[in-house]
Amino acid sequence: MGNRHDSLRTLMFVVTVLLLLGGGLGILVVAPSASGGREGSDDAGVGAGGALAAAPEGATSTVAVEAEPLPSTADAAAPAAPAGGVVDGPKTGDYRYRDVRTGSDGKVSESERATPVSRAPDEGGIVVVRVSEPLSTGSGEVTSVTTQRRGPDGAVATETTVRLYGGSFLCDWQPDYTLYGAKLAPGASWSSDTSCEAKVQGGQLDGAAITMGRRDRHKVIETKDVEVLGRTVSTLTITRVTEVELTSDGLSGVTRTEGTEQFGPAIGMPTSSDDTVTLDSFGQKRTYRSVRTLVAAP
Repeated sequence: MGNRHDSLRTLMFVVTVLLLLGGGLGILVVAPSASGGREGSDDAGVGAGGALAAAPEGATSTVAVEAEPLPSTADAAAPAAPAGGVVDGPKTGDYRYRDVRTGSDGKVSESERATPVSRAPDEGGIVVVRVSEPLSTGSGEVTSVTTQRRGPDGAVATETTVRLYGGSFLCDWQPDYTLYGAKLAPGASWSSDTSCEAKVQGGQLDGAAITMGRRDRHKVIETKDVEVLGRTVSTLTITRVTEVELTSDGLSGVTRTEGTEQFGPAIGMPTSSDDTVTLDSFGQKRTYRSVRTLVAAP
């Protein structure tokens, strides 16, 4: 059971990071449930370059973070009325991002990671896009693939498939969660509250029941021209707050992310993001800042 719980703890880090990469990076908080986890155990954390590294045995808190509770979606501003525009899908191919991370100790690391994008057949004017996020771990590579539907009413995520440790599971979001609202203009805002239940098929975690919940709030605060890929691109500055909760086999992980992204409608992908990521694993906390910049596109 110990090896299985170690794998599940790693799974929680991996899945929450992958989900946030696909829908906005930010503060990452993973905590044990009342019945699971061990004080001072070796828990995996996200290391430089997106790799997962084991936390030192007996490590103490680096930074203590008290996250404010996410306001209820009932308190959030209602999604803006459609403006008649279409959130186009990005081109098929790899979008490469440079990730510069600054730890709470001031140390800086840099890496690059490709985000592959593929297209499915359009559905009556709706563009169907699949965005992959790979993440290397000490136990091999883990990948999430999120299906997005983009059209006049904005862009939503419908399902996420996670492949890991020789197995996989499908998270069918109920309801779909909103990535970008129908009206992309300063002052527009949107929110989502969704969840899914899944079971791992095959591999080291075969049969593990997974439950995930996700809440998001986004707001467009301004338009901004930025230099990216050798040209000037018109972007939207979007602030976001996201919570993702994952539970399985008596263990529970909760993430909270707050950050800002520059979204380029003409590109169909973020051109950059700036977030603070806080890892809270069974009494061990650490914080780093992650700045991602698009450096190559199809």
